[in-house]
Amino acid sequence: MSCEGCPELHSDGIHYIVYTGGPAHAPFAAMRALPKPDKDVIRRFTYPTIHADGRIEYPEGPVPPVPEGYQALTQWVLKPTWVFCSFRLYCVRLHEEGYLEITGKCANSASGVRSDICVTNTFCQTCSKRTD
Repeated sequence: MSCEGCPELHSDGIHYIVYTGGPAHAPFAAMRALPKPDKDVIRRFTYPTIHADGRIEYPEGPVPPVPEGYQALTQWVLKPTWVFCSFRLYCVRLHEEGYLEITGKCANSASGVRSDICVTNTFCQTCSKRTD
């Protein structure tokens, strides 16, 4: 979902979620606006419900993989554990099998990490350039 006149912020099935202000869970709430996949395509996993607080809830069935920065509350409910940082981009990709892959990328050049490298929650927890 983009603003009028703004360029699309996704390509090749990857959507970039950028923090633009508000509460710490704002990027996860933005994930709720991602376009839903084509219903005519049969996938192993049914597209999950994304809650405003960032929880991802898959319908019961095959157990989805747990993405980086998430913790399984149940087999089908995943909770984000990312520490807050306004410089982190979230890259959300729907795999062909139907599960969501969410990775973080650092947009702060002072962190010493190139913006094309995925960062881990552990890296973000110890980053001295992270915003609180």
